[in-house]
Amino acid sequence: MMRRKLLKWIAGGLAYGVVAGLVETWQTSPAFANRVSLKDTLNNELYIRTPDQTAFINKVVNLVNNGSLSLRLVYSTLEWSLRFEKGKRYYYFAPALKKRAKAEGVSL
Repeated sequence: MMRRKLLKWIAGGLAYGVVAGLVETWQTSPAFANRVSLKDTLNNELYIRTPDQTAFINKVVNLVNNGSLSLRLVYSTLEWSLRFEKGKRYYYFAPALKKRAKAEGVSL
């Protein structure tokens, strides 16, 4: 009887320690702490150069922050446009995002 209680206490303590350690590691991991903003990601990956392009990216970021535009939609469109040449990515990204956002009822 005593051995069973002792084993329960040991197993419970180990389980608590493992869970607490995982939560602590997850909260302080570099991937969690060093997230890049959507605006920086779009600017760097699409090689934004002109004020018109910057205005479009700012509008997209604001719509995502408001919840009007899906972050998943933006990232999937960005991932698709990364297949093209560096200097031309924006010219594929912007019309594609406008078309996909229009299908969801959001005008860009």
